[in-house]
Amino acid sequence: MSKNFSTHNDEIDLIEIFKTIWKGKFFIISFMLIGILLGFLYIKFKNPVYASKLKIEIENNPPFYGGNSQKGKTLATADFKNYLLSKKNFDNWKNNLKKKSLDFNNISETIIIDGTELTDKHRNSLLIEMSQELDKVNFLIKTNDLSILNDFYNYNHYIKKLLEKEYVLRTKKELKLISSKVKDHPMSERYFIAETLPNDRFITSIQLGRNVFNIHRPTVPAKVSPRNKLVYVISSIFGGIIGLIIVFGRIYFGQKRDVVT
Repeated sequence: MSKNFSTHNDEIDLIEIFKTIWKGKFFIISFMLIGILLGFLYIKFKNPVYASKLKIEIENNPPFYGGNSQKGKTLATADFKNYLLSKKNFDNWKNNLKKKSLDFNNISETIIIDGTELTDKHRNSLLIEMSQELDKVNFLIKTNDLSILNDFYNYNHYIKKLLEKEYVLRTKKELKLISSKVKDHPMSERYFIAETLPNDRFITSIQLGRNVFNIHRPTVPAKVSPRNKLVYVISSIFGGIIGLIIVFGRIYFGQKRDVVT
């Protein structure tokens, strides 16, 4: 019997709650509209942030890194990242520019630890964020200035040329080392060919214009902040919650006042 009575009370309470909400619907809606208005003002006065993506993939990995194996690609992407974050390389590239739109402090590295992205906060500007995956390097460029996008694309090509030159020199050293071993310790012709052929092919492919790194063009800048729809949804919900609190608060304090009197 008491169980049925409790259920009946719960139903009555829910009905009363819905009645209260219905009576204060215009008040709640007005606060939702105020929230939307505040969201509109936030969007209007907030400086929009645009972002473009640029991706670099391994196309022709040097043989001394194991060719196009997963481990070899990881070593090559690490080389690219380290060369790009070198202040010396950046200054050498920038000295040849007539118009200087980029600054070294614009580039920040994003490190992924246990699935969480940690951005280097020591940089003053986060115009360009970089993250390294196993076989690629990704950049998020927060601008809609096409001249900056073009300059950064050209800087990546400068780094690519530096690394390709370095890789060719290292491959030639590998060939000299193999040749010296053959003289000191005669090996079978088959083994010698197996060791030298990948290196010769790599050098020839670079000379014929094949890339070690495939640099994709930056994507068209897209607005990433503020997100208009999300701002309007959050501001309207927040306004509605405030309206609900005030409606139920007025009833609660009104009932308390009646009890006291």
